[in-house]
Amino acid sequence: MAMERPVVATSAGGVPETVENGKDSLLIPPRDEIALANAINTLLDDSSLRQSISRHAREDVILRFDSTKCVDRLFESLDSH
Repeated sequence: MAMERPVVATSAGGVPETVENGKDSLLIPPRDEIALANAINTLLDDSSLRQSISRHAREDVILRFDSTKCVDRLFESLDSH
């Protein structure tokens, strides 16, 4: 995501809370090789979707995971305890 590449991920664990299907990634069910192949083919066939997902993923990483912001949030959470 930070490298502005499209992401195909499974909708397991904390992944759905980290990405938004269709905006900055394509989410597929776990252990579904057909869905994986379809998602990859969708990205290969649709350059505008691929570019849009890549751009949104990069923007999201910059906004949410900037090291300064992460450290600030860590300090805030420690101060609240």
